[in-house]
Amino acid sequence: MSEAEQRRTALPHEADEERVSLVRFGSVLLRHRRAILRLPIVFAVIAVAVTLVLPATYTSNASFVPQSNNVSVSQLSGLAASLGFSLPGGETGESPEFYQALMSSRELLDSTVDHTYVIPGDGEGEDRRGTLIDFYRIGADTRPEQLLEARKRLSEDLRAAVQTDIGMVQVFYESRSAELAQQVLARVIERVNDFNLRARQSQAREERRFVEGRLEQSRTELEEAEDNMSEFLAGNRRGWDTSPELQFEYGRLQRQVSLREAIHSSLAEGYESARIDEVRNTPVITMVDHPALPPRPDRRNLILKAILAAIVGLLVAMVYAITSEFLRGARTHDSGEFAEFDQLRDETVGDFRTFWSRFRSRGG
Repeated sequence: MSEAEQRRTALPHEADEERVSLVRFGSVLLRHRRAILRLPIVFAVIAVAVTLVLPATYTSNASFVPQSNNVSVSQLSGLAASLGFSLPGGETGESPEFYQALMSSRELLDSTVDHTYVIPGDGEGEDRRGTLIDFYRIGADTRPEQLLEARKRLSEDLRAAVQTDIGMVQVFYESRSAELAQQVLARVIERVNDFNLRARQSQAREERRFVEGRLEQSRTELEEAEDNMSEFLAGNRRGWDTSPELQFEYGRLQRQVSLREAIHSSLAEGYESARIDEVRNTPVITMVDHPALPPRPDRRNLILKAILAAIVGLLVAMVYAITSEFLRGARTHDSGEFAEFDQLRDETVGDFRTFWSRFRSRGG
């Protein structure tokens, strides 16, 4: 028989084996149909019940756009570079990704945790006051441990997202209290702005010191250029405009004076701008949406959770059915190995019960 004929003969046998396998698998599922039907329902009910039992959460959100407001210093940086100098680094915080990283910094998180928040009481109830350590109910013994645990909880509840195409930063904070969610997010935005104000003022202070020294040097150079021009004119009162050599020297001295005047003027402008930025306290971020009080709890997504739980329950039921069939087949075909499995299982359960009784007796 040729190889082609052998393949044609083998194909029906392979198809029959596949059909037999599918029939066996279907039989396994049908044999355990009750578990396959019940477990997804049980898992879905448990998921819905747990979701309903857990307290509702509220999410406050805000969004802002970083702004660049130091054009004069940027121009001064270009001038300094052309003269062979370099100013301190560029303006801090212009990148939206910088703000995203800033909100996970230890300094910002700790200052947010330590702030005192006030939640108005309902009706006749008293207002609740405290830090996030109080509202998170941190039970650690020492202050550093309390801060560490509260910082972890805050970083889990606080989220920042960057829309790179428009350069906007969105911030979200989730809490069981709508008032607390709004206040904590407002505190985070406040600390972000304070950090950038300090960074901008510190940078402007360093730039002012640099420009101040360079301005004094420029004034001296300008006076020297003007003195050279004055001496030239005093020594050549007559005839300098008719001599090519003297005209060339006059033009060279004039260019030096003009260049020194331009440099001095630019440095003076940059110096005044740096002095203003050193004491400026205007925000460096433009708020698009301020932290708002969440009007309603977050969506619980009961249907989605029920569907996912049902899928998990179905998978568990199928694994249970296949495992049961495998164990049943092993018991039928090899009773010796299965007897050993039963013995080892009983010994393991006995060891666990002994350990549990000793643990309880020591605990009591």
